Amino acid sequence: MAEQSRRTFLRQVSAGGAVAGAAALVPALLGRGDGTAPARPARPVPHAGPARSAPHRFAAPGVRYAVRVNMPAGTVRQLTATGHRLLMFKAVQSEQSNGGLPVLWSSARTYTTRTELAWTEQYYAFVTAAETPEGARLAGVDLTRVSPGQTLDVGEGARATVIGGGTPGAVTISDTTAMPLSCGLAQPAPEGGGPVPVCALSLAGQGQNVVFPVGQVVLAFAAGPLEPGSVVKSAPGPAIQVDLDRMSPADLSYDVESGWSWDGDFAAVVPADGFVAALVHPAPGVRLGGGAGGGTQVSGIVVRAVREPGSAPGAEPGSAAVGPAAGPLAAAARTGTETGTTITCSLGPDSHVVLHGTYFVEYRRPGRSGGRPGSARSLVRCTSVPAARGGVYTFKKLQR
Repeated sequence: MAEQSRRTFLRQVSAGGAVAGAAALVPALLGRGDGTAPARPARPVPHAGPARSAPHRFAAPGVRYAVRVNMPAGTVRQLTATGHRLLMFKAVQSEQSNGGLPVLWSSARTYTTRTELAWTEQYYAFVTAAETPEGARLAGVDLTRVSPGQTLDVGEGARATVIGGGTPGAVTISDTTAMPLSCGLAQPAPEGGGPVPVCALSLAGQGQNVVFPVGQVVLAFAAGPLEPGSVVKSAPGPAIQVDLDRMSPADLSYDVESGWSWDGDFAAVVPADGFVAALVHPAPGVRLGGGAGGGTQVSGIVVRAVREPGSAPGAEPGSAAVGPAAGPLAAAARTGTETGTTITCSLGPDSHVVLHGTYFVEYRRPGRSGGRPGSARSLVRCTSVPAARGGVYTFKKLQR
């Protein structure tokens, strides 16, 4: 009954109540405004974010995101003794992002063996006549509250006015003067306080920049003088990119010896040359870690529940266990994508797949696989479910 109610809610969200549904669901899951904490669910669930038909679901006002960083006590002591901070950067997408740079959004000086960073999406826009090279500090810039779909119209003297008629899902910043400017978005940081810029983009005279907020962040531990609002061009330490539209709250682990680790495909290590690309996306479809999309298209996907040893119909009592077997049909999909470790696909509204459930997935590859042309089968665990109907499910392979 609970699962049926959840699916009914998500269908209502996808039918047009995405932001309102998220606002209603968030207090029940993550805490109330009066400071009281509700009972935690038995396992993490994805936020009820807005449904999107675009290649990437953009963030929206009112959506709650959270990241949890788990560390051994020894790691906490070592990082604290060496003055390391937990830094977080927020991603945006803009087709006019050439030359754009990330800006440090959050810097946590204190942390424990389990640290949660949580915030609710809220947007501000800014323009400045000052240059914004690496190392510049965007402190004291004038911030204007905006919502996706609106335009920040900048006139003489950098006077800004919010008007309608912008790009749906994005904040448009328009320069009606002949003077080139710098611009960007800002958001309130998880630790509280006022909004902090998250990016620094160029804005040509008589031009405009269309900026989409993205539900992705990059985290890193680093020691040094970096403060929120600082323009950064390269990763200040070992960095991880997290897609919160795939999993929120997102659970990560960090160890000074082994680095970042996680369970699922909602995160990726940021390569040394991929820091800017991971945070200032030039176009939809940028893969985690700043690379291009990949994987092999597969078809005829059938997801079945797992029947444990000895539970097969007709099994003799006390018979030897032969391992799990495929059980009843849980879902099906026409096509999907396979990588070396995962299978992703969109499932219908009648899917019986649940987060962290174990399944057998049968599918066909373009070429030969196993004993007959194109056939493949994997034991998998569901590591992420979509926030609304039509989204992507992710399955992590356990064995082949």
